[in-house]
Amino acid sequence: MARPTAESLLAEGFGSWAFCRHAQKADPSVIRALMAVPLDVGSPQSVFVHALVDVELDDDGLVERWRSALQGLLDLQVTYAWGSAKRRAKLVGIATDPAKLGAVQAACARCELVPIDFLAVLALDASEPSEDAFLPHLERARVRNDGLLDTLERLRKHVKPGSGIARLLDRVDEALDRREAASPALVYAEHFGVRNATTFWFRLGFGSVELTGGGVPRIQAHLVVDSSSSEWFALHVTGIEEGLRFATTSVTADGIKRDALGLGPCDPDRVPDYLKAAAETLGIEWNAAHPHLSASVRGRKRDRIATWAFQRL
Repeated sequence: MARPTAESLLAEGFGSWAFCRHAQKADPSVIRALMAVPLDVGSPQSVFVHALVDVELDDDGLVERWRSALQGLLDLQVTYAWGSAKRRAKLVGIATDPAKLGAVQAACARCELVPIDFLAVLALDASEPSEDAFLPHLERARVRNDGLLDTLERLRKHVKPGSGIARLLDRVDEALDRREAASPALVYAEHFGVRNATTFWFRLGFGSVELTGGGVPRIQAHLVVDSSSSEWFALHVTGIEEGLRFATTSVTADGIKRDALGLGPCDPDRVPDYLKAAAETLGIEWNAAHPHLSASVRGRKRDRIATWAFQRL
């Protein structure tokens, strides 16, 4: 296999999994060419590598440092389960390597958008420099009151107990509690006879009567309402037959996220009408007899969710 060039590697995306795998075979001249590309201060991967790799090193030292940096990036984008021992071991390996820890701190301090694994390294280390690098992300999350709060809350799995970052995560919990208490989903719950709730969620999945050649519904839909989420309402409709595979319409309370099926926006209070219109547009019949439903309520209140959603069918 031919040695990679700087151009071919950059085409893969600096810091991507493919880049990190293929670029480990790069010659010193290619490494220097890649490092000569201006630092992307918006890319935590770029900041991480530039913090670790010194182009003034001799060829052998440069290659060794380069490969170590890329392996560090690979360790920061594994696909093991979030709370698994394997993923934690990768994070601990970064957090206990002074050079890589410093590179993560630099990336988190300079970049607004960073992967959760970078933040988890800060939480594991929990030193004063890590806390300083973590604080801007906490403040952005509290101001925006968005999904970054949910991301930060997940750091509880890896945070060093009793540390300053652990105490900062208490502020995340408080912000999440305030967001949930003000969520429109709690008012929405009144559609189903649920009043004065402090939390409310449900997930309703269903499909069309019409099946594909593989015996699955030709069109599938998922309705999600969740008072704990910054995106409290979402409806996803996906076509899975040939010609529609992966074609999806996704709508939220804030509007259309994508509309490959041409179904338009959905008012959360008019879901029954929307489902009826969608069936007409797509030329299908919804199978209301066998939905998949999970919810924070039980009994009649739970049963009312599907009854309400399907009332126009």
